[in-house]
Amino acid sequence: MSALRLAVAAALALGASGCPAPPSPEASDGAASATPAATPRPSAPPPPRAAAPPRTLGARCRALSVSGAVTMHGGAALAEGAPLDGRSWVELADGARLTVRHADSARELTLTGPATATLCSGGEEQVRLTRGRLTTAAGRGARPGAEVLVATPIATLTYGEAQLELRVEPMKVEARVRSGDAWLEPAGGAVRTGPAHLEAGGRASVVARPRAAASALEDCQAAAREAQARGREVLAPPPEEADAGALGDRAARHVRAREAARRLCAVAGAALGLTPDPEKRRAEWAELEAADRLWRQVPVPPR
Repeated sequence: MSALRLAVAAALALGASGCPAPPSPEASDGAASATPAATPRPSAPPPPRAAAPPRTLGARCRALSVSGAVTMHGGAALAEGAPLDGRSWVELADGARLTVRHADSARELTLTGPATATLCSGGEEQVRLTRGRLTTAAGRGARPGAEVLVATPIATLTYGEAQLELRVEPMKVEARVRSGDAWLEPAGGAVRTGPAHLEAGGRASVVARPRAAASALEDCQAAAREAQARGREVLAPPPEEADAGALGDRAARHVRAREAARRLCAVAGAALGLTPDPEKRRAEWAELEAADRLWRQVPVPPR
């Protein structure tokens, strides 16, 4: 296997490239098309081909238990055993509870209302929580290297194996870890009080000033463009850059850019739950999907 293909394989393994593109939580007939690549100059190496994004895995989560008023987008009641794939917002009334299990890991988490969220978009262990309370239990479905990403409008929380509680309001997030550990990172200019790495007994919070959901979407789009640019540099560094770094260094930069885009686009997804106008929210989701497709592109060696 050539050095080029080895570096690309490493980028795929480390950069969460196996995660499928999450579908829109609402009907998304306004998906954007990919931007065509520019024609290379004769003296420049051919640009890498962008691989098609992975296919969506579909529903990988199910409602294990439902208590109280829990509805999907459009007002339909969510029944126990129903599949969840991120195609619809889930709304929990005050005091309602929903426990979800992921089919692959058997990991469980519980939401308590009032809450608004999308769950398991594209089959990933990912929660986009606009508001509400989330709790987890340690020892359920934990696997080495497998983490859950919980995105809120102002921060992200990641954990592998932990018993924790997360309370989310539009401009405030509070995290408490009872066992295990987790990482809480602010986004969009928010400020954290307490450590980023939370261990047993640890607490931290994040607060932010009100900002439009469109601002979070812009952060996502900028990060997606950066990831795309770094991906192109992996196999075809810009001729004008005399020191683009070794192939392995370029691949590592691509991996970091993809992870940043994944995180910021998940935050944008949670923030869009604050958009009250259904038509505007639908249009914003179409833009979010386009950004997701952009950062998920992986470089393919030219033939």
